[in-house]
Amino acid sequence: MAAPVPLSPPAKIAPLHLRLTKSEPAKDVVVAAPSVIRLWFSMPPELAVTTVRVTGAGGESVALSAVRRAAAAGAPVEADVREALAPGRYTVSWKTSSR
Repeated sequence: MAAPVPLSPPAKIAPLHLRLTKSEPAKDVVVAAPSVIRLWFSMPPELAVTTVRVTGAGGESVALSAVRRAAAAGAPVEADVREALAPGRYTVSWKTSSR
């Protein structure tokens, strides 16, 4: 007869992929022209490979500053909007990787 084996709860497994958790402006929200784009991720992104792009309805790119991120845990990636935005629909796209 086998002796009972005590079971421990499974260890928490860290997420394997970085994902976007929040953005300002938020998705599909009508806002006044923002002066900065902020993106929060589930893991700290590697800034050296992080890009943020804003495009208008016709595909034209909007000038942005270089991306930055404060050292504080949970700080967003930020990019300043460097030009006036005319009323219309804009798309924010990003590419990054975790450390």
